Amino acid sequence: MSSFVINKREYVKAAGLMYGIEASKNHTNKYFLDNVRRAFDLCYALNVDSVNEQYGDNSGKDASSYDDLFAKYCKIGNLVGCGIYDGMTLDELRINLMKFFSSVSYQIENEEMNRSVCAFFFECTSKLFSSELYAVEGWWGDVEL
Repeated sequence: MSSFVINKREYVKAAGLMYGIEASKNHTNKYFLDNVRRAFDLCYALNVDSVNEQYGDNSGKDASSYDDLFAKYCKIGNLVGCGIYDGMTLDELRINLMKFFSSVSYQIENEEMNRSVCAFFFECTSKLFSSELYAVEGWWGDVEL
């Protein structure tokens, strides 16, 4: 399989969107908010490391912080989460972020690195669909049909 490094700016945008969406909720997860940016930075670093390993390369990592870009996408994510953004609905954004997560996963061939990234993306997906998850009655410790 052919893999490439996704631009760090895209990870920063996704981190900002996830931060903004989580911050828009009535009951936010402070731990998630405090760590989402760092987790996306780690996903970027693992993307670079896996591609370097796959191709025997030694490409460096983008050291730029892109703080302004992160802040911009935090605001957009918050507006989308509140349902007041004209550019995209929450349903559309969730699907697009999941496509981004799939793309990242595809680029990381190293199994251990891929597992780490996918575990974090599962947490993000749970955050994206939290209103639906908390609306389900039952199944809290029991599986009943």
